[in-house]
Amino acid sequence: MAGKESGGPAGMSCGWSGVRVELLSTFACVAHELHFSRAAKLLHLSQPGLSRRIAQLERCLGEVLLDRSSRRVTLTPAGEALLPHAVAILEHAALAASAVQPGSTVAIGRFGMS
Repeated sequence: MAGKESGGPAGMSCGWSGVRVELLSTFACVAHELHFSRAAKLLHLSQPGLSRRIAQLERCLGEVLLDRSSRRVTLTPAGEALLPHAVAILEHAALAASAVQPGSTVAIGRFGMS
């Protein structure tokens, strides 16, 4: 699968409207760990569940984000481009949640904010 990937109805990708914070959090954790099993453990997910989230995000964006082999995981150019934006979105989501509930600690995946 190189580049665009079809998904959703009639082969259409779901676009940014289908991207949820949990999908970005999952991607950011895998990108940080570069290991599916460790990321799954950190996120308290099964490895197949984590893989489904990554596949869903890739379908929504129409891009492959991670190169997977039996021995290693690396970011594709699209994954490298997305990562800083995903982290910023996660940080902003945590800040927004803490603005609604001042003093609370909001954890979004591995990126917790106080």
